[in-house]
Amino acid sequence: MNTAPAVRSFLKTPRGLAAIAAAMLALVMAVSWTRTGVDAALVATVERGEMVATLTTAGTMRPIQSITYRSPVPGRDIEIRELALEGSRVKAGDLIARLG
Repeated sequence: MNTAPAVRSFLKTPRGLAAIAAAMLALVMAVSWTRTGVDAALVATVERGEMVATLTTAGTMRPIQSITYRSPVPGRDIEIRELALEGSRVKAGDLIARLG
């Protein structure tokens, strides 16, 4: 039984051409995968332990609510007596500024 004519007719169909293309792609990928070296910078030893994530960002803080303070006596200057340090962490109820 000669299967050569059947194979030739199969290779001329779109399905046959797709099969050949897939086989060639697989061969190229296999060869390139086995030939590429591993970059040492991308390799790490896996160890069990605590994972710490740090997020650093920059931006502008905007208050949810703000007020403008005006002196009750016209022409009187108000002085900032105390001011929270820039970058310090504050929570509800902490003193941010003391005017006097």
